[in-house]
Amino acid sequence: YYSIGQYNVRVDIAQTQQKRNRVAIAIKISEGAVVKVANIKIIGNRRYSEDIILKNLHLHTSNLSTFFSHRNQYSTEKLQQTQQDIEDFYMDRGYINVKVDSTQVTITPDHKHTYVVFKITEGNQYRFSGYHLSGPLLGKATLLSKAVQLRTGDIFSRQKMLDSARAMKAALGNAGYTFANIIPKLQIDNKTKTVLINFIVKPGSRYYIRHINFTGNTKTSELALRNQFFVMEGSLFSVQNIDDSIRRLRQNLYVDATQPPQVKLIKVPGSDDLLDLDVSLVERPSAELQFSIGYAQVEGLLFNTSLMQYDFMGTGKTVGLNINWSSYEKSFNINYTNPYYTPSGVSRDISLYGSKHRHGRDFNNEASLSSYSIDSYGVDVSYGFPTSVYSTLHLGYGLASLHVNDVSSTALMQKFVNNYGAKFKQLFLTAGWSRNTEDVTFFPNQGTEQRVDLTISAPISKHALQYYTLTYTHDWFHPLNQYFTLRMYGVLGYGNGYGFMKTLPFFRSYYAGGLGNQGINRAYYPYSLGPQSDGTVTGGNLLVSGMASLILPNLFHNPNIRTSLFLDGGNVFDTHRHEYRFKTNSLRYSYGAQLQWRTPIGIPLVFSLAAPLNKKTGDHVERFQFIIGTML
Repeated sequence: YYSIGQYNVRVDIAQTQQKRNRVAIAIKISEGAVVKVANIKIIGNRRYSEDIILKNLHLHTSNLSTFFSHRNQYSTEKLQQTQQDIEDFYMDRGYINVKVDSTQVTITPDHKHTYVVFKITEGNQYRFSGYHLSGPLLGKATLLSKAVQLRTGDIFSRQKMLDSARAMKAALGNAGYTFANIIPKLQIDNKTKTVLINFIVKPGSRYYIRHINFTGNTKTSELALRNQFFVMEGSLFSVQNIDDSIRRLRQNLYVDATQPPQVKLIKVPGSDDLLDLDVSLVERPSAELQFSIGYAQVEGLLFNTSLMQYDFMGTGKTVGLNINWSSYEKSFNINYTNPYYTPSGVSRDISLYGSKHRHGRDFNNEASLSSYSIDSYGVDVSYGFPTSVYSTLHLGYGLASLHVNDVSSTALMQKFVNNYGAKFKQLFLTAGWSRNTEDVTFFPNQGTEQRVDLTISAPISKHALQYYTLTYTHDWFHPLNQYFTLRMYGVLGYGNGYGFMKTLPFFRSYYAGGLGNQGINRAYYPYSLGPQSDGTVTGGNLLVSGMASLILPNLFHNPNIRTSLFLDGGNVFDTHRHEYRFKTNSLRYSYGAQLQWRTPIGIPLVFSLAAPLNKKTGDHVERFQFIIGTML
């Protein structure tokens, strides 16, 4: 307990004689409060101020961040690590002879606080004069040289030296030299205050993969798991390919991403160039059967039945059925996804759907959402062609029947129906590109997802609508430290008619406002922002929307719960109407807090509390919102 800084601990031990020459020992522990750091003093620092050095230490005095990091809690281990932090700080700035001469720790008599003093000698600053590569280079001198992160004349940095050695080792590992080792040796010139590095290369043997063995897959077939791997039996071992394979495996919903798959390398006895890969993973339930009844601000009372099998019969294929019923929508969707439609990795997705959707609702007595209903049914087929480990090209088509009825008296909508009719047979052609480097599917902490989608309504008959929509989405996660993550999200959408059509159909318009909508703005009533006609919100053909979010530490210690602070901004515009064309002063902003929860039965719940930053006359504010079944 003393070693972890709990000097107020009290331990009472009692023993009781038992039968048959035994004794029972009872240990009663009262831990007490942890000793906290009251002050840290550094003596001997001339080149850098004390404040700059303290920011990089494991120990720190109390502030807001220490509530999460506990850096203000003293322990012997943290003290030793802090001494190393000081040396690392100077070594990474060229002071290769820095030394922590002494450390003095004083604990207050009540054992509540401690005072720490470090006495250091900085020494002189050295620069990098160059490097040598020695040992068997195997014709890879150019490849290894590219991994060196220091340039002649730079201030020497031990961290960059170590990073260079790791990058060299990874480069050799990707070439099959699995157990390569890089040893950096310093050649110091005290006269010129320069450092030359000799990287000693020990590549070892080149290894190939003999067997790939999987454990933990009680439901998923080995074939489905092997399809996730970028290496196969008999191929050259590659560290990068193994890392990419594990990342891809984690993104499957039948694999527990909270317990990442592990790879163990086993040398084959009697061989100096063969390895076995033992891959262990933890499966999660691949089937989700959901029955839900709820209430949402936009849809009102709603029912949902959903059956999703993400690992159908252990094949890694997805089969799903979804049925929704509310006062505004009645729909069904049957989906089948084969991620291994071809041996080269082309995927195919088939979706059958039908819906009866009633659009329109009152915000208050001043304005309402455009009112109409649309009946639709059809089939969509799309293919995914992998272009790299992270990128996919999407091509597809869809056949649909649309019937628009109960159109409100809005002049714009009536004009559209009068010009083009209300019943349509459509052929949709789709194309897109996506790139995903996120670490996991749900609640990622790092990585980027980008997507471009183009949909064209083809002129297959004189009654077919002719229009297109183009949408770009960017979602970026960046960990600021081990506690906080920054998220930046943005979406741009544009649609228009072509040929005989002059505008985008009103039932394909973009909308903004609310939670769960494409144009997210969580302080405003759902669908309430953007162009209006006759006091009715009609949506628009141009969407500009985004958010910045700070993801907070998990206070509930539950990997299925995430809280965040956010700033939203955006709006919808109509390029055909001068008064609703894009203007920066028409953008709306809001801020607030959000909680996301993926329930044990798989149903996502999202709650937000927000306030507008620049509310204007006619805007409709809805500070608290929630949705069921969508994870933002």
